[in-house]
Amino acid sequence: MTPGLGRGLILGVSRVLNKAPLITMPFLLQYGLRDKITPPTKLGSFFKHVSSKDKQLIEYPAAKHRPIDGAGKEQFLRDMIIWLDQQVEKIQKNKVQAG
Repeated sequence: MTPGLGRGLILGVSRVLNKAPLITMPFLLQYGLRDKITPPTKLGSFFKHVSSKDKQLIEYPAAKHRPIDGAGKEQFLRDMIIWLDQQVEKIQKNKVQAG
């Protein structure tokens, strides 16, 4: 890694963390705990800074950087679909209540 790339990555991470509180919409973060590219501790920190009241974190102990491509991809996709279904149900419920 070049010094310039390292500096850019550090600044980029800071920028992303600083923007996390601006996220107020429903938010799902899924990641592998064996990720060697994006440190899981950084992702956990980012998640804590997200302001959304409707947020969910799902960690996959055996997954690496791209859980959607690994051996546990079925569970990754299943979890995502469940979360999306829950979001649709909330929207429909709110429409009925407002109706």
